Amino acid sequence: MQRKLKKTPAPDGHNDMNNTAILERENKELKGQQAESVSLFKQLQKQVGTHYGEQIDEHLAALEGRRHNAKAWDLADRNGEQ
Repeated sequence: MQRKLKKTPAPDGHNDMNNTAILERENKELKGQQAESVSLFKQLQKQVGTHYGEQIDEHLAALEGRRHNAKAWDLADRNGEQ
């Protein structure tokens, strides 16, 4: 979700500083939303089967900057799943 910034020059010539402040504020807001979604995904991951659990783990690994371990999911206990 990207927002377009208006290209109206500030009267004092500090338009770049205003844009930087706006981007920093939006970045902080997005990081907060990302942290909240990671928390929700971790709670949900325990309640779904291994198929969706592995997909959630792969997505969480990308968000958290870690490597997804597919082998761990290959050896997972597939309780009732065939």
